[in-house]
Amino acid sequence: MASRTLLHCLLCTIATLGFARANENDIGLSFAREPPKFVIGYKGKPLVLACAPGGSHSEGSVSVSWLVNGEPVVLSDRVSVQPTGSLSFKEIKHDLPQHSDEGNYQCKLTSSDGLSLLSKASSVRVAADENDIGLSFAREPPKLVIGYKGKPLALACAPGGSHSEGSVSVSWLVNGEPVVLSDRVSIHPTGYLSFREIEHDPPRHSDEGNYQCKLTSSDGLSLLSKASSVRVAVFAASFTQSPKNLSVEIGDTARLSCHIEAVPTPNIFWRRDNKTLPNHERRYSVLRSGVLLIDEVQESDAGVYHCIASNKKVRIASEGAYLEVVPASQRFRPARMLSEPETVDIKVQANETLSLECEASGYPVPLLRWSSLSGSKKKSFERQSRLGSNVLAIPNSMERDSDVYTCEATNVDSENKEHHALIRYNVSVQVPPIIKRTSKSVNRIVGTPIIFKCDMAGVPTPKISWYKNGTLVDTNERVVQDGWHLIIRNSLIGDAGIYQCRGWNDAGEAWAAFRLVEEPGVKDVAIDPPTDLKCGYVTTSSIDFSWNASAINILAYSLYYYETARLFSINEVTVTAKSHIVEELKPLTNYSFFLIGFTIGGASNISEIVTCRTAGGRSSILPQVTLVQANSPTSVTVFWKKPKSQETLNKVIGQKVLYRVAGSHEFKEKDTPTDVNNATITGLTSGVLYKVCVISGTKHGWPLGDGGTFNCQSVMMPEVINTTQATLEIKIVQVLKSAIKFRWARSKKNRIEPRSYNISAWRNGTVIFGPHNVGPLVTNYSIKDIDLREPLTIQVRALNVDGDSVEVGSFEFKPSLVHAESVSALEVVAMSSNSVKLTWEGRYGGLFRVSYKLLGSDDFIQINSSEHSIFITDLKPYSTYKFSVQSYYSNLNIGASNQTVQCQTLEAVPEPPSELNFTQSDSSSGKFTWSAPSESNGQIRTYLVYYTPAESADQPLEQWLQAPTNQTWLQVSGLLPTSYVATVNASTSAGYGRAADFFKFQMLSVDSSLADEPTSLNSLRHDRLLLAVSISAVFIFFILVVGITYRLAKALRLRNHNIPHTNGNGLHHHSEGIDMMVLSSSSNIPPAQTDHLDTKGWHPTPQATGVHSNGRIPNGTSTPMLKHVHITENPRFLPRGDGKSACPSCPGPGCNSRGCPSCQVEPLLAADVTQVTVLAED
Repeated sequence: MASRTLLHCLLCTIATLGFARANENDIGLSFAREPPKFVIGYKGKPLVLACAPGGSHSEGSVSVSWLVNGEPVVLSDRVSVQPTGSLSFKEIKHDLPQHSDEGNYQCKLTSSDGLSLLSKASSVRVAADENDIGLSFAREPPKLVIGYKGKPLALACAPGGSHSEGSVSVSWLVNGEPVVLSDRVSIHPTGYLSFREIEHDPPRHSDEGNYQCKLTSSDGLSLLSKASSVRVAVFAASFTQSPKNLSVEIGDTARLSCHIEAVPTPNIFWRRDNKTLPNHERRYSVLRSGVLLIDEVQESDAGVYHCIASNKKVRIASEGAYLEVVPASQRFRPARMLSEPETVDIKVQANETLSLECEASGYPVPLLRWSSLSGSKKKSFERQSRLGSNVLAIPNSMERDSDVYTCEATNVDSENKEHHALIRYNVSVQVPPIIKRTSKSVNRIVGTPIIFKCDMAGVPTPKISWYKNGTLVDTNERVVQDGWHLIIRNSLIGDAGIYQCRGWNDAGEAWAAFRLVEEPGVKDVAIDPPTDLKCGYVTTSSIDFSWNASAINILAYSLYYYETARLFSINEVTVTAKSHIVEELKPLTNYSFFLIGFTIGGASNISEIVTCRTAGGRSSILPQVTLVQANSPTSVTVFWKKPKSQETLNKVIGQKVLYRVAGSHEFKEKDTPTDVNNATITGLTSGVLYKVCVISGTKHGWPLGDGGTFNCQSVMMPEVINTTQATLEIKIVQVLKSAIKFRWARSKKNRIEPRSYNISAWRNGTVIFGPHNVGPLVTNYSIKDIDLREPLTIQVRALNVDGDSVEVGSFEFKPSLVHAESVSALEVVAMSSNSVKLTWEGRYGGLFRVSYKLLGSDDFIQINSSEHSIFITDLKPYSTYKFSVQSYYSNLNIGASNQTVQCQTLEAVPEPPSELNFTQSDSSSGKFTWSAPSESNGQIRTYLVYYTPAESADQPLEQWLQAPTNQTWLQVSGLLPTSYVATVNASTSAGYGRAADFFKFQMLSVDSSLADEPTSLNSLRHDRLLLAVSISAVFIFFILVVGITYRLAKALRLRNHNIPHTNGNGLHHHSEGIDMMVLSSSSNIPPAQTDHLDTKGWHPTPQATGVHSNGRIPNGTSTPMLKHVHITENPRFLPRGDGKSACPSCPGPGCNSRGCPSCQVEPLLAADVTQVTVLAED
């Protein structure tokens, strides 16, 4: 009572001081109510601007008028001033530029003695409807824009609606930061962001990024556009996946891969032997991924294939791959998938075409069938069975197309046994965010709570951000983001503005915007305060406070409380209900409470002040609740422990079970005798969460407390399962000794997004686990420390935001092995070079452990399965494994493995051979040798040696000379004296593997003494050096012989000087005392002849009898004068009419530009040597 008197005195003192202050500054006019700072009017709707004079005046002594933009408001039947002073619009008009009610309004008070007073300005803005926030986009930038380096680019943006010039400005953000404007980057008057030229020099600078257009009004409101991703066009310099050489049997399927990184995505097409593929040939198909498929391969399909990638600016071709077509072996080959891996995750955006490839090889050609986990397209799949390849295309894909798709290839051997290969696609169709429910723009009084809703859906689940006037909202204790909602617990004047929710995922983006207008409270308006303030349930740390509203249309309450002994430390909380639990209080402490109510017209006066006291410390005789077990959807049994002390037990005079719905403030009670430790409560609501507590009473009364003070437990009541309700699909993943792991999947028919999942386990109608809640993104769970020796039921419920079940699923778990049993009929079939399929017989619903190891290894690998078959992958090719299957109940109860089966995986193509070498035998033959592949991956059937002259090495391997062998050596002949390039690859039943690295060698025209020496490049260089030294020695010796011969000939001429001699240059020597040099006559010019001349190009001179001339010497000429003339002819001078033959006696392909073996000319030794030796006749 003393504290209440103290507070009343304080309030009275403040009121008295305020009144005195008012008297000192009283000017005769005042406002009891002024119009709000900002008002939104809706076109065609009524609007009232509040205004009322304050103080006490005689009737008619104060008049009220209104101004708009400084001019008197024109009154009419549509616009009038009410007797209270408010300005009333029957309907708002907004028809620019003719007329609009928008403007800055002021209320004007005028007294009878001519005094006037103006109110604050109130800005009135007109919106088209409640969803009109005053800003909108006529055009937003596109989702994706491709720019080209060095080229101009423009991003479109334009504000919508009708605005006066300059009232809305446009700016741009990139990655959340303002765009830096310059001479190169500018904003067009229409709002476009213009790049004079795109720059892209990462990491220093790039114009790539996420751009947003931002609209800002003259009154400070802002709105953001969707993000526009700007990417600069790039084209990788090489292919990340190029086609590889391939050998395919006639009638089988061929697959050639091709991929290159590029922006935008390039167009892919293929060429064969540098020609476009025939359009009429339906056996050819190019997938969206760039893969080329060829069905029913024919001989005509052989050739060199190039993948061509192109866009508007660039065109690039891959390396060539040779497709070799070989005759069908007619030997059985099991079905084998051509693409890897066996499981592929695919993401495709909604409304795009979903294309899944499936191709297999084998003999007979496998039959390909599609299936889906959901079975939704079973009938259409049955019509799509094909041989060799089968591409599944789903145009305009939708969310319901998300599924697990399996393509199975099957062929049958001669024993009518089926062979299978599989490829699975986990397909997720991504759906851009869709806004399902939003709030509307609101006008609220300061202090009231506000909730903006922005419920979204999409795949994957969209992420959401909130913005205020284009800036990310800073959340705190007052402003909270709760899922899809933004909550402002206690609004302030500064909270006014445009709020925008933006949701995005990998598929796209969506946004919505709302406008909040905060209106201040009103002075001196008589609104009755709340009444009947009461303290309800009290604990050591909380008080349940309630009241009644005396005024209608109360929007919210501000509840003020403080420690009674500390008057000036006041706490405040804003609520909309008429009760509230105040928590985090001190025990045994007095607290005082009062309230203020808010209506659209303003705030009420202060209510009366009520004081309540918290309870003392925790009672020492509180029972401890040990278990709350749901018996049915409407009943539970609660168990508790009594205090151990006999002295304490003697003080107990009664027990009560308290229970309430979670979130409620009112407990219900059930009395129980003092000698029991359990009780059953009935009449509960199914599918609802309850909190259950137990208290003991003494002669001093019952303890005060809440769920935090007592040892309470929560229990989720099971929901009555509606058979028509959508069901969750639950599957067991793993079972251990005392733990079980399971997963669930939602029904595709249910479009309601769950807020959480509720998990429980039952046995014989009794809850043995849970209920336990997990988040909406969780799809699997493990229950641990649970007895799995008896059957149990697992239940999963999907809950919506209100806690209601939207889907329910249950699974009956029955342990198949109370005593572990053995399996039988174990079979293992090799499916490919790295996978096998196991099948067996065992108890239905049983659990099995599959063990396998590589033969000769001690390392076992174990896999658990609840099925009677399993595919095992990632095995080594052509390797024998040992398999066994055991049924088991727990790690300590495993059945015997009475069957062990061995199986060998199929062959794969071998690794390349190594250490390729060549040894020359003679001038035209030699021997290749190599080492077997390090990994044969099967039985090596054939080696294929490829070799070709070095100048032809750029041709495809298929055009090289080829020779097969089943040895690791090969003797070849018919080689020419030139450089060669060679390689070799090996084959198994799976086909040819990669070729070895290229090996280069040189063929030499040498004698048999060199036959056994290998012609490596080093030895070749050594041989050439020896050859050069030998030639040099011969040349020097030859010069000496010529010199000696010349001396002898000169001596002979001096002795017979009367005989003229002509040198080889056409000069005559006369010996008449003095040697003279005279030009030979023109008659010495050789006639035009087709026969070749000698080395010096001269001919005999008939006018000079007895003259020896280096003229034309027909082959085979024999004269006494010329029988000692020896001419070495230059083979380079010989005519080569066909461009190949180096001598007339060697036509055809055996000759080339480097020489001709049949003519016995060695161009490397004699091509550049020309010598003539003339010997005098004895």
